[in-house]
Amino acid sequence: MNIPNWYNVFEQTSIAKKKMMLSTIINKVEVKRDGIKIDFKLRISQFIGTMGAADDTQVDTGRILTDCANVINI
Repeated sequence: MNIPNWYNVFEQTSIAKKKMMLSTIINKVEVKRDGIKIDFKLRISQFIGTMGAADDTQVDTGRILTDCANVINI
């Protein structure tokens, strides 16, 4: 059985699909003058911790969060 590496799937998909994927883990995003609050449907550490697990690669969590912010136009 081939389990997909979600980081690679995310990187190679369209913006529309990225938004759909993010909507499965993000409940809401609040943008205020003093910062940004992201309400996740799950603990992001669990989600990011499993990325790359299939091939024992290290995942740049800072880049993942930056990419997520860019996709949702923050």
